Amino acid sequence: MSLDKSIDCKTITLLQQTLGKLCMDWFFTFQEKSDVVYSTHSMFLAFSLLYLGAEGETKNELSKVFGYSSIGEEEIFTVLSFLMSHKYSKNSVEIVDAIWASQHFEFFKEYIEKIEKLSCRISTADFEKDVEKTQKEINNYVAEKTRNLIQQLIPSGFINSSTAAILINTIYFKGTWSEKFDVLPNKMKFGNSQEVTMLSNKVCSAAVFSNEYTACCLSYSDTNNQIAFVMPNDIEKFEKAREGEIYEIMRSLSQNFPEKRSVTFPKFSVESSVNMVQQLRKLGLNLPFSCDANFSKMAKGKILCV
Repeated sequence: MSLDKSIDCKTITLLQQTLGKLCMDWFFTFQEKSDVVYSTHSMFLAFSLLYLGAEGETKNELSKVFGYSSIGEEEIFTVLSFLMSHKYSKNSVEIVDAIWASQHFEFFKEYIEKIEKLSCRISTADFEKDVEKTQKEINNYVAEKTRNLIQQLIPSGFINSSTAAILINTIYFKGTWSEKFDVLPNKMKFGNSQEVTMLSNKVCSAAVFSNEYTACCLSYSDTNNQIAFVMPNDIEKFEKAREGEIYEIMRSLSQNFPEKRSVTFPKFSVESSVNMVQQLRKLGLNLPFSCDANFSKMAKGKILCV
């Protein structure tokens, strides 16, 4: 299958809808709506490596949770190739998939050919005698690909002799605004938080206004990437009444024509970690984590589970 095959508008729309649904489904698995950061783009790509090696009900569960079936069996590989391509600006986006497999573990040739076409790196490791070496190798690789933002992804004790393979996905993004923001000289109170540093300027921005929220979309200099903000007037009321409409709000935002507007928002950083297994079980993904998992298209004669 050619990796240069273009994706038509219909498939792009399906992909946007699939990732949008996954984003909201994942968000609703959090009982407490504290500050969280996650990439459904990353999850979609990482679990696609399992999907390509799965069969039966295991494949069906992966397809249902991550939406692979909504795109279609014929198109999914082309879509994955498109997402993993480096058509992005290398200065702003780098996406990496990698697998470290036990030296006793043998992938099917057909599976290797598929994931290598998706630019997935495959390495072998000794999970019995060289645990520290493997841990260091993976952590150094991730640190390099994330420009040292993530330095200790694999903690001590995570790898053991029963480990068959470790799948890694990273997305590094660093963008510069298409129109630079100024740092305001005085801090301002934001929501219920303490006074914070604010950024402000009159920039070209698409926006949606309602009595309950304000939403705006800002572009980065490479024009391929944007960030969208949805700011409710009352976060608690919004969560109860309109939270499920966020995807539609985003869709409306993308359809609006940008205009020059005064935009002010806080300078912020967010860091979080989650138990993905617990979250995914809430979405109905169970078989891949059990002894009944079926990854028979990945390797022969091995009982594999995540």
